[in-house]
Amino acid sequence: MKLNREILRKTEYKQTETYFISMHNAYSAMFVYRALVRYYLEMKEDNFRKIIEGTMDIPENERHYYPPGDLLRVNETDISLRFLIELQAKNFFIEAHNFFDYMAHIIVAFFCGNIEFRLIDFSAIDKKKSEIQQPDVKELIEYISNFATYSYIRDFSNTVKHNRGIGVTIYTNNETLSMNATVQAFSKRINSRVNSYPECDLEQKMKEVHSFTNGVFERFYRLLKPIVKDLITE
Repeated sequence: MKLNREILRKTEYKQTETYFISMHNAYSAMFVYRALVRYYLEMKEDNFRKIIEGTMDIPENERHYYPPGDLLRVNETDISLRFLIELQAKNFFIEAHNFFDYMAHIIVAFFCGNIEFRLIDFSAIDKKKSEIQQPDVKELIEYISNFATYSYIRDFSNTVKHNRGIGVTIYTNNETLSMNATVQAFSKRINSRVNSYPECDLEQKMKEVHSFTNGVFERFYRLLKPIVKDLITE
C-alpha cells in the first residue's frame, strides 16, 4: 500500500505529511540497519576465516579476545566491528519505536477530533484510547500496546535513550565458523512494574520486530483508506 501525497496535500489532513514521511523513513531505515548488522557479521566472519587460514595476522590488541578479527581499518583508525553491530542494533530499535510515535501523530489528526493531548506519542494515545470513537482504531491501539514485541521495542529504546547500554555479544559456530549475535538480557521499570527480557538472538529479534511493524503498517493504512478517496493505493 502507498500514500498519494498529492491528494493528501489537498485535504484537511495535509499537516500530517511530514509524519507520513517520517514514518516511512523510520520503516525504511529498519531495513538498512538489519542489512548492516548482517554485513558487519559477515565481515567479522571473513576476518576470522583469514586468521585461521593464516592469511591475516591477529592484531596485537586482539590476542586476548575471541573470536579475533574484530577491527576494521578506516582512515588509519581501528573501528570495532562489534561496536558497529551494537550501534546498528540500537538504531534499529530506536527507529522502530519512532515509527509508532510518528503513527500516533497521524492517528490524532485523523481520528482524535477534540481530544486534548499535552504531548503526542504512542503512549499518550494509548492512555486516551477510550475517548476515541472509532472501534477499529481503538482495536489497533490495543493490539499494539498489548503485544509483547511492542513492549520490547519500547523498553529497549527507552533504556538506551537514557544512557544505559544494552550489550551485544558476538559468537561463532565452531563447526561452520559463522558469526551470530545475541542481545543481553535487560529489565525496565515502569511505575511499580518491572519488565524483564531474556537474552535473545539479535537477528531473530530484528526479524520479529520488522514483521510486527510491517503488519501494523498495512493494518493502519487499511484504516485510513476509506477516509479520503484514493489517498491510499494498493
